[in-house]
Amino acid sequence: MIDRIKEHEVKKGETLWDIARKHDIDIDTLIGANDINNMNRIRPGDLLKILPVKGMLYKILYLFSNL
Repeated sequence: MIDRIKEHEVKKGETLWDIARKHDIDIDTLIGANDINNMNRIRPGDLLKILPVKGMLYKILYLFSNL
């Protein structure tokens, strides 16, 4: 599934709503995948991850122990 994640370069005048609609995802997925704290702080040139499904992106670190 990770290989299906796309990137979107923010263009001048675009909003998160515009980007989410363009990629047919909801804005919560866009915000969560990109760790966005302030919707008004995206800038032209920013690269945003576009997930192929609704939800969050989690990176799981697996550590093996001989305990």
